[in-house]
Amino acid sequence: MKKDISAGVSAEPVQVGRLHFSPTTYVWILTGIGLAGYLFTTFDVAIFGASLPSIAATFHMTSSMISYLVAGVFAFGAITGFILGPVADRVGRKPTFQIILTATGIFSGLTAFVGNVSSLAVVRMLSGVGINATSPVNTLISEEAPARRRGMLMGVMQAGFPLGSAIAGTMAAIFLPDWRPLFLIAFAPVLMALVASAFLRESPQFRKALEERKHGLVGTEGIHSNVEAARRSIVSQMLDRDVRRQSIVVTVFNFLAPAGVIMVATFVTLYATDVQHFSVGMAALLLAINNWVALVAQVSIGILSDYIPPKWIQVVGAIVAALTPVLIIEAHGSYGIDVLAMVIYGIFGNGLYGCNFRYASESYPTRVRASGVFFAQAAVDTMFVILPLLAGLFFARHSPQDLLWIVAGAQVLAGVVMLFGQDIRPGHTLEAIHNEL
Repeated sequence: MKKDISAGVSAEPVQVGRLHFSPTTYVWILTGIGLAGYLFTTFDVAIFGASLPSIAATFHMTSSMISYLVAGVFAFGAITGFILGPVADRVGRKPTFQIILTATGIFSGLTAFVGNVSSLAVVRMLSGVGINATSPVNTLISEEAPARRRGMLMGVMQAGFPLGSAIAGTMAAIFLPDWRPLFLIAFAPVLMALVASAFLRESPQFRKALEERKHGLVGTEGIHSNVEAARRSIVSQMLDRDVRRQSIVVTVFNFLAPAGVIMVATFVTLYATDVQHFSVGMAALLLAINNWVALVAQVSIGILSDYIPPKWIQVVGAIVAALTPVLIIEAHGSYGIDVLAMVIYGIFGNGLYGCNFRYASESYPTRVRASGVFFAQAAVDTMFVILPLLAGLFFARHSPQDLLWIVAGAQVLAGVVMLFGQDIRPGHTLEAIHNEL
């Protein structure tokens, strides 16, 4: 039977336990579960961010305590990302996804019952594992989806981020300052773990790579493949000569590019109220505008990446997104310019994530693909640790404009770094391209 090598799919029915699906139906089920999982884990992060003023008032927390707590959550997410990547490549994408969903649901939901700052810090840091929810699903979709539709499907799944944020903002407006009921909803990922157990499978590509690893025969699909490759660590395989440059580019890009995402998510509202003197409602509306634009942009750019190489979408997106912090600096109290800045970032900054993790997943051979995607997410999380701490310092020095210039520089540098990445054609993977040579 003819098989799409670059996607790892065939026309054979998909069996999951006693259930049977057509390949098309299964891929949409996989995408839907990934979208829901990402939506709920993002909902938790966004609800926590929106609830911080109310939580701080409840426990009499200072701004410094809040900054350290937020940094700790993302630090734990980054650490677990480096751990779970190799787990997903050694044990499986499906169980890793279930572990993430279960841990996120339990500890996020327990936030509703904390009684002091210490217990809050513990459950929030442990819930940080949810930041990695997209990594195993992105890997599964890249291995299961038809090559010609991979971008669209991954764009749909990535839309869980702005959708979860938008829903969280709406719910926060209804419930706050009563923050505890909001976190009862955060138990939902536990249910999604059960759904994943019933409806998801490991991809044939991964099962084949796992069997080859067990027998010391990583031979038919790996870049730089040989018997010794099966015995080396995942990290050392990611630094093989044929993928070393790509590993560096993907990791560094995913460290720099999220600077604008963090800017919008964490301190644009503070800048709008404290520096530009807009009302809290007007500041919140800026976030809502950004998230709804990002929702459309991520799906659209995911589809676009089925026709234009994702590398170039990311180069253009990262550089154009640098306009957002510059416009905010130069707005001088003009709300209209702030709105324009949020629209631009929603399209180009948030939008590039409609194809970003597709590019990451297509950059690695099957045996280390999940690790590559997890490490890219961990690089994102690392910036989420650093930038909020810098924000606290710059706001304390009454020079938040300097921070915005740093964000603009990081965005431009991210685009320059991506210029050195491999140009992977739509419908291909770097693994397949090397095998064709």
